[in-house]
Amino acid sequence: MNRLIVQLIICFGCMTFGSCREEIPPNSEFKLVESKLEHIQKHYAPDSRDHKFEFQLSTSPTDSQSFDITGYTTVAEAADAAQSLIESENLPIHQMEIRLLPDMTQLEGKPFGIIKVSIANLRSKPGHSQELATQLLHGMPVWLLDRQDDWYLVRCADNYLAWLNKGDFEAVDHAQLNDYLSRNLFVYTGGDIRLTAYRGDTSQYSPTPTVPIDLSPGAIVEVVYDEVDIPQLKTIDDRRAAVTDLSDLMTIERWSEQDISRSLSNVNYSLGRPYLWGGTSTRAADCSGFTKMCFYMAGFIIPRDASQQVKIGEEVPLDDELTNLESNDLIFFGRLREDGSQRITHVALYDNLRDGTFFHAGADNGFIKSQSLKPDRPDYAPHRRESLLAARRYTHETAGLIRIGDVLSIDFWGKPL
Repeated sequence: MNRLIVQLIICFGCMTFGSCREEIPPNSEFKLVESKLEHIQKHYAPDSRDHKFEFQLSTSPTDSQSFDITGYTTVAEAADAAQSLIESENLPIHQMEIRLLPDMTQLEGKPFGIIKVSIANLRSKPGHSQELATQLLHGMPVWLLDRQDDWYLVRCADNYLAWLNKGDFEAVDHAQLNDYLSRNLFVYTGGDIRLTAYRGDTSQYSPTPTVPIDLSPGAIVEVVYDEVDIPQLKTIDDRRAAVTDLSDLMTIERWSEQDISRSLSNVNYSLGRPYLWGGTSTRAADCSGFTKMCFYMAGFIIPRDASQQVKIGEEVPLDDELTNLESNDLIFFGRLREDGSQRITHVALYDNLRDGTFFHAGADNGFIKSQSLKPDRPDYAPHRRESLLAARRYTHETAGLIRIGDVLSIDFWGKPL
C-alpha cells in the first residue's frame, strides 16, 4: 500500500517565454493554463466519484507574470501529464505542486480507517454543511487518502470517494487492520437497537456506563466472551455490551454465502423509512442507497449511485408488458438527452411476484414504499412508467459486484488503489 507521494515542483525563475509573452495578454494566459489542466482532469478523472484531479491556479506571489499550481490527484498518469505539460509547452508557470494520493505525510502512517459510529455521514466536500454523498455503517473499513483539518478524503470499498470526519472512524495501520479482520466478526441483522455499554470487560465494568452502543442493520461487530463465557458485543473503540441472544448476528462466512436473490427480501428493513438524499442505511435512504442496502444485507456491495448501478449487470429488454423482468431486477428511470443518451435519475427494485410492483425511495413519496408499473393497479405510478428507461439483472458473476467476504479480507485492502 505504501506509495510515493509525487510532488512536482517546477520553478522557472526568470525564464522568458519567447513571443508568447507578448502575443497573449495575462488573462488569456491564465485561461490557457486553466484549460490545459481541465483537459487533463477530464481525461484522467472524468468522474470525481471514482478519481480526483483537483487543482488551484493562482498568480505567483514572487512573479506577477506567471502562475502557481497546487493540487492533488489519485491518478499517477494525471500527475505525469501535468509534468509533461509544463516541460513541453511554453507556459508561464512559476511553480507547480501536484500531490499523488494517498499522501502518507498527511496520514501519520495509518492509511486505513474503521467506522466506529453507527452510521457515518460522508460528504462531497470537507465540512458538515456540505452535501451528504453516502453513508457507511459501523465496522466497515475505508482507505484514507488525504487530510484537510479534521476531514479525510477516503475511498470506500465500492471505490466511491468522499470526505469523512475524523470523529467517525478509528485510524489504523496495515497490521492493525489485519488484526481487526482476523477477529470474531459478525454482521448485525436485527432492528435498530441501543445497548448500555461499558468500557472493557463487562464482568469488571465501572458503575458508570459509557456511550451506548447504537446499531443499525448491517453493522459489523466483534463478539467476545467474558470470564464466565457471557457473550459481549465489542465496538471498534472497545465499548462492550453483554448480550444473551445472538440470533440477530450472522457470521461473515454465512453473510457472504447468501444468494443474491435474497436482496428483495431485505426491503422490509427500510419500508416506511424516510427519503434522505445521500442516505445509505436502513434508517433513511435515497433511491440508490436503498437498492444498495438491499444487496448489502444479502452479502454484496454494488456501486453507489443509480448512474453507476446501471452500468453493470445484464441488460434486460423492456417491452410494454414488462414480460422480461424478474424479481430482484433493478429498474432505472430518467430521460433522454438531446443526443439520445440516457440520463438516469432514479432506481428501484422490481418484484415480479406481485405483477409490476417495485420498491423504491422516491423524493416525491416522502418515504420508502412500493408502487406499480401496471395501469390497472391502485398504486400505479404513471410518471414512473413514463420515465422507465432500462433494467439490469445482477448475478453472482456480475463484474463490479463485490462479495462482503472479499471486502472483509486483508488481501482486498492491500491491493493498489
